[in-house]
Amino acid sequence: MRVFTRQQTPPRQPFPVRSKRQTVSRKSRLIFYIVLLLLAYGTFGTNFFYAHTITVEGTTYLRPQTVAAEAAQYLESHPRLGFISSRYFFTLPTQKLREALTSVRVQRIEIDRLPPGELRIRITENIPVANITAANRWYEVDVAGTVIGESFAPKPSGIKIALVDHIDPLVNGSEALPPEILSWLQSADALLPVDIPGMAALERNYFVDKNNLYSISVVMDAGWSLRLNRELPMDVQVTKLKAFYENRIASSKPWPGSLRYIDLRFSNTRVYYQE
Repeated sequence: MRVFTRQQTPPRQPFPVRSKRQTVSRKSRLIFYIVLLLLAYGTFGTNFFYAHTITVEGTTYLRPQTVAAEAAQYLESHPRLGFISSRYFFTLPTQKLREALTSVRVQRIEIDRLPPGELRIRITENIPVANITAANRWYEVDVAGTVIGESFAPKPSGIKIALVDHIDPLVNGSEALPPEILSWLQSADALLPVDIPGMAALERNYFVDKNNLYSISVVMDAGWSLRLNRELPMDVQVTKLKAFYENRIASSKPWPGSLRYIDLRFSNTRVYYQE
C-alpha cells in the first residue's frame, strides 16, 4: 500500500475519454430530439396539417352541410389525450367518426384524409323505396322495410302504402313492413297495367293489414279498388284484370263508371266485382 506524506500529493486521475462511438450516439440522440420537436411543432404548433376543409360527397337526401357540421362538432368535442385536437391529420379517429355519423339514412361511410388539411367523407345512403302512412303520418322506408325518416307528404319515387292496423306513430330504425311483403308489393306494382284509365302508378294506394297479409287492396284515387291475392301468381291476376276491362269496354259500359271494387283473388279465371 502506497502512503503519501503531506508534501506529496496523489497523482491527478485523468478525465475519462469518450469513444468516437459514444460521441456520435450522443449527437444522434440530440438530432433526433430536435427533429422530433420540429415535427411536433410543424404538426401541432402550426395548422398546416389541421383539417380546415371537410368535404361530403354522395348525399341525396342528407344535407352535406349538416354532415360536415356534425363531423366537425364530433372532432372538436373528442380531443386526443384530453388536449390535442382530433382534426389534425395524424390524430383523426376515422373509425370512431364513422360510427358517430352512422344513422338509419346511411348505408356505408368512407373517410379519407387528404394531406395536408382536407377531410373527405363519402356517404352511400339508404334509398327510400316506398312511402308508408300510419297514425296520420307519412314515413319513408328502405328496401328492408325499415323506417328511415318522416316526411310531410308521400314522395313520387316510391309506392304508397297505408298500414290499416297501425294506430301508433312509427319510429326511425323500426321495421314498418317485413321485407318479403314490401318486395311483393313492388313486384305487383310493376306488373299492374298503366294503360288502363285511372290506374297510373301515382294513383295507386296500397292498403295492408299485417294481421291478414293474404289479401292486399289497391285503392285508386278515383275511389274504386282492386283486391289482390298474394298467393295467386300476379301475372294471372293481371291477365284477369285486362280481360275484365276489355269486356267492359266492348259492352260499351263506362270505365270505371260506378265500379266499387274488382276482386281478383279467386281461381285463375273468375273475377268478382261490385258497382
